[in-house]
Amino acid sequence: QTGLTRMPMAWGNTQRVTLPDLLLATSRAQLFGEFENSWHYNNVMYAVAGSLVGDWEAALQDEILDPLGMADSRVGPPTTTVGYRLTDQPVRVVTRDLSGVMAPAGGLTSTAQDMVKWLDFQLDADGALAETHATAYEMGPGMGYGLGWMVVESDFGTVVEHGGNIEGFSAHAALLPEQDLGVVWMSNVMMTPMQFWVCCSCQ
Repeated sequence: QTGLTRMPMAWGNTQRVTLPDLLLATSRAQLFGEFENSWHYNNVMYAVAGSLVGDWEAALQDEILDPLGMADSRVGPPTTTVGYRLTDQPVRVVTRDLSGVMAPAGGLTSTAQDMVKWLDFQLDADGALAETHATAYEMGPGMGYGLGWMVVESDFGTVVEHGGNIEGFSAHAALLPEQDLGVVWMSNVMMTPMQFWVCCSCQ
């Protein structure tokens, strides 16, 4: 509830921008709502939260990736495929390296097999982890935002989901806890309509 909105400038050259640079720019950004009284989706706060951990990449490895056996997941751009943007003809694009200051907001590269382990972990959630699936901020009728998840009430029950895009790649994950079901979709095409079809089909 910072009053800040997405701040796309934060996705510039993340290898050159430092955390102090990012915090300074954030302190000067225009507010789109009253502090502590309005919610807007914002990636910069994930970068800030990651910085509070200290060595975020090491913590991610030690606390999540290694215990879950996600051996093929790492911070940095994909190395085994190339990304495209959707036009009349597929156009190869260069994927931005998000291993810098914005890495906590979208710098993880993973595989379908590893993501299944992540979804299994989420479906077994209890305690503090389960609280991340609960609505913290109302976005509209039957829709809210938890802690890193969109929470939607659907004909199938509660859907806990989130997606994202970077140059050349898209991903979406959804949990249907009442059905004990998880779905992950990944593509080497950015902003493809298929991503939203997968999301809507879970609802």
